[in-house]
Amino acid sequence: MIVEEIRKEISQEDSVVLQDILHTVELGDYNKDEGLELLGDLRSSRQKRRNYKDKQEVMNMLLGGDENTGSQHAMDALDKIKEVTSPRSYQYRNPKLKQKYSKLLQSKQIKTIEKLIKRVWKLVK
Repeated sequence: MIVEEIRKEISQEDSVVLQDILHTVELGDYNKDEGLELLGDLRSSRQKRRNYKDKQEVMNMLLGGDENTGSQHAMDALDKIKEVTSPRSYQYRNPKLKQKYSKLLQSKQIKTIEKLIKRVWKLVK
């Protein structure tokens, strides 16, 4: 049930929210302030999606396997939590965009790891 709810949230951010924002960017007539607000909404949506994807991966590790491999899955989940706390990076696929925007990407640590750990802990109790 929890895994299904996480999947629905990912789908919501991937389809409905993302498409609404992208279509507004594509078809809209907006000024700089409204454009910055759109950008903020896009960023917020992608951060929510990443948070749900991280939870999904941890839950899949915790719920996978049988009782004989359960402890290994728990250890894998803990490793994933450690990985989530490390800075994220992105490799551009488009060279022109890389040249233009790569300086805007800075490695940063996910600020909500404590929340993620607390939520996962509540789910497995």
